[in-house]
Amino acid sequence: MVVVCDGGGGIRKALRHAWPHARVQRCLLHICPDIGAIPGTNPRHEASRQLLRLARELTRVKDGDAMAAWLGAYNAWEMRHKDFLEQKSIWSDGSENDLHQRLVKARDTMRRRIREHTMFTFMDPGLGI
Repeated sequence: MVVVCDGGGGIRKALRHAWPHARVQRCLLHICPDIGAIPGTNPRHEASRQLLRLARELTRVKDGDAMAAWLGAYNAWEMRHKDFLEQKSIWSDGSENDLHQRLVKARDTMRRRIREHTMFTFMDPGLGI
């Protein structure tokens, strides 16, 4: 059994109780606005614009080759913007914070979605879909 959902905490908790063996497929249409809302719809940094494009391209992934290409493009994006994402602001008290907090949050959200293994559940040949 596969359940398609937006990933809200309530549905996950309900699934654990009602259908503990159900697989979850995150709704790819929900991931794009979730990611886009973090840096905003008209970001000024190229790294943010590229991440938004990647998020929008999720809905075009229909097979294993497209999935591999998308994951490769995402990994390339992370590597290309690694230094930019690691930039820090140093406050007068000596504490540090991410300079590009919203973009780092968007990256971390995308990493979590990938790590959950729920973005491409529909690709699992064992499901017989």
